[in-house]
Amino acid sequence: MVEAPDRPGRRLAAHRPWTSETLRLTDAHPGVVSTELAATVGCERAAFKLNVRKLKALGLTESLEVGYRLSPRGHVVLRAIDANLAGENG
Repeated sequence: MVEAPDRPGRRLAAHRPWTSETLRLTDAHPGVVSTELAATVGCERAAFKLNVRKLKALGLTESLEVGYRLSPRGHVVLRAIDANLAGENG
């Protein structure tokens, strides 16, 4: 379970700082090969793929023939993370 339905993204973002970065990168570059995405954030490909698989296990990303994309749930969680950050900064 990721978190309560009224606050998706809060616990995920607070617990794992890489999650929001990986979700944003996947959202901005769907279908891009993992080697390129990993290089964008200065991460080894294997470590990046492991993180994406963790997000996939939570139903937040989907594998494509090449690369990944956010699932509908991933979009909801990313919006919630952004809303939480905006609330903390505003």
